Amino acid sequence: DGHMDLEELASFLKASLTIAGKLEGTGNDYARELAIGVFNTLGITEGNKLNKDQFIKGCKNDSNLRELFGGGH
Repeated sequence: DGHMDLEELASFLKASLTIAGKLEGTGNDYARELAIGVFNTLGITEGNKLNKDQFIKGCKNDSNLRELFGGGH
């Protein structure tokens, strides 16, 4: 539907971190914690979904995600 809920975002981030080789050495909930951080930064509650623009904004506001997706430090 063009939107992601918290669990979908966490799954996407986990896959992205795995591909980038950045999941090793992190806790089991690291991707979910990042997803929660994006939702919190944007003021989106867990029961809601975010759209593509919100996702991009959330990633730009998180240094770990900026680095993961090539946005620098």
